[in-house]
Amino acid sequence: MTQRLTLSPSFEYNKSVAEVHGAAPQNFLEMYFPATYVLPRYWAVTARYEAKVDFENDDYWTHSAKFAITKQFKRQPLSLSLSMKKSFDGGDKEVQINFVTAYYFR
Repeated sequence: MTQRLTLSPSFEYNKSVAEVHGAAPQNFLEMYFPATYVLPRYWAVTARYEAKVDFENDDYWTHSAKFAITKQFKRQPLSLSLSMKKSFDGGDKEVQINFVTAYYFR
């Protein structure tokens, strides 16, 4: 590993405690496996594999990958990020593209 590469897997387990107006119960596990490489001049690229197991839907698995490029500004507490997410399970969307701005309060 180098000081520029970060691997940060995470897991989230979600279970509903109450359903409103007959909504279906939620019970699933989400797993994220990102790798971020820090580039010069406050740039970074991230590749992430995502998996989700829906325990209420016959243990159905979904898989996707996400790629993002981020620029943090040196003098302003601001960053811009452009990401592209591709699901490997079909569906209506071929790809999802997001643009995110973040302002950091100092």
